[in-house]
Amino acid sequence: LSAADAEVSVVRRFSTAASQTRDESAYTFVADGRPGLLPPWEVSAPVIDAVSRLAPDLVHVNGLMFPGMLRAIRESVGGNRAIVAQDHSGTVPSRSLLLRTVGRRRWRRAFDAIDACSFTARELALPWRDVGLPEDCPILEIPEASTTFDAIDRDDARLATGIHGAPAILWVGRA
Repeated sequence: LSAADAEVSVVRRFSTAASQTRDESAYTFVADGRPGLLPPWEVSAPVIDAVSRLAPDLVHVNGLMFPGMLRAIRESVGGNRAIVAQDHSGTVPSRSLLLRTVGRRRWRRAFDAIDACSFTARELALPWRDVGLPEDCPILEIPEASTTFDAIDRDDARLATGIHGAPAILWVGRA
């Protein structure tokens, strides 16, 4: 995004408050005094405040399993800002848990806060649809990658790996 001249800011819950700029992207680490992952319906007010101060045009949220944060971000940035939530193989709430506790309608209201959702493949959205992800929520299929890779000489690759497919690509991800 930075290479496309977009201003990129990252806000992240962390054990220690800090800020850093790297490769033209600003990183803000927000300590809210709570360890580990937030429970689904909890909200980290310091994180919401940090996002709000940035007045972003687009908010990318890592993980669908934080519906409380999705709703709070929407309330903070308003309806004229885009929010895209990305699934990272997060735990989909079980139907029995849903029926006993929060209910599908509550999840649906949380998912109404987003404008689109990204998955590595469209089919991965199906369990989230059962939870309440709206049928009309646009799904963006984006393979995750933390690094770039460049093609190397095919014969060298086959010799080094013992793989002889055409094409031969190794993609390692979280199941």
